[in-house]
Order: sequence, then C-alpha cells, then structure tokens
Amino acid sequence: RPLGWTRMAAVYSLEQPGDPEADALAAIALADLASIGALGQIQDIVKRYGNSADADSFPFSYARAVIKYQDAQKLQQRSSEEAEVDLRYAWRQAEEAIERALQAEDSDRFDAARYQAVLLHAWSLYHLRDFELARDRFESAAEFLPENEAAEAVWMAYVSEERRGEADPNLPRTQRERLVNLYLERFPQGPRAGELMVRRASQDET
Repeated sequence: RPLGWTRMAAVYSLEQPGDPEADALAAIALADLASIGALGQIQDIVKRYGNSADADSFPFSYARAVIKYQDAQKLQQRSSEEAEVDLRYAWRQAEEAIERALQAEDSDRFDAARYQAVLLHAWSLYHLRDFELARDRFESAAEFLPENEAAEAVWMAYVSEERRGEADPNLPRTQRERLVNLYLERFPQGPRAGELMVRRASQDET
C-alpha cells in the first residue's frame, strides 16, 4: 500500500475513537508504517493520537518502541559527544520497549512488523554488547525476513559471535563455524559470501 494511503488510514481511524472497525484499521496501518520504517510518520501519529487506541496493542507499543530506537540511533551517531552511560541507557530503553511490544497479546496478527521488531531487538542487544542474545535474535529474525535482510541478519549473528570471541579468546569457534556454514548454504551469492569463504579457508589453514 502507498505510504500516503497508509498514513491517511491511520489518522482517519484514530479520529474515530470507540469504533472497533476503525481501531482495527488503525492497528493495521500503524503496523504497516512500522514494518517499512516510516519513522517520521509514526512519530507524528503517536504524539498526536497516542491516547486514542489501546496503548497495550502491538502496533502502538511497537510504534513507540521504534521512536525510542530512533532516539538511540541519533545518540549513537554523535556518540563522541555523549557519555557512555547515556548511550547505554538509550539503547536499554529501546530494547525494553521492543521486548514489551513483542510480548503484546496481539503481536502474532502482524507478522511483517513483528519480524522487523525482532530485527530491531537484535540490533538493540548488539549495541548493548549482549552479543550472545543478539546472535540468537539475529538468527531468529533471519528465518522470516526477505532474502537480502535475512542474509544481513545471519551475517550480524556471525559478527555478534565474533565479538564474543574477541572478549573471550578461549571461546570455542563452534558457533562461528556453524554461522559461516549457514550463511554460505543459504546465501551462496550473498554480499558477504566471498569474505566468509576467505575466513573459513584461513581458519582451515590454522
């Protein structure tokens, strides 16, 4: 659906409080906006109509979480100006907000947005340096995302495991090797395939 139509549907529906059909349409429209990353549209709608629908529903919870994620990204981009504690707090706020959205009772009604939420959750955990959980979340997201995004998610699962290995040189390489093989099996022509083949060959020589 065109972005303009989706925004119009969300706004129109949220201006009809108490109408079950309007509430359902608003939920679908917000989930669509969230799934395509229309952050500016989401931010405006949530600020204007944040009290007009079920605050605990997945679309509204996820929309608010996306705003927190965007705030953390902005801090990350100017991290040299921010204290580490402030940056970590921002990412924790985003991570917790996304987790709450994913736990919403109606989250299974919005597959595309839910898959994007899992991906953003993985990135939040990565920025929090919780690399083991980030690895698992990236790999989970890769099961459902479109091919290009899935390939990048598997790559980030591998990167997360690499970061774990950097922190603990005694960590077995089993997971890293498994993720390399997973990427090359699923995405033999993927943008990271060449690099991973080189890394696998280098490891075989040691």
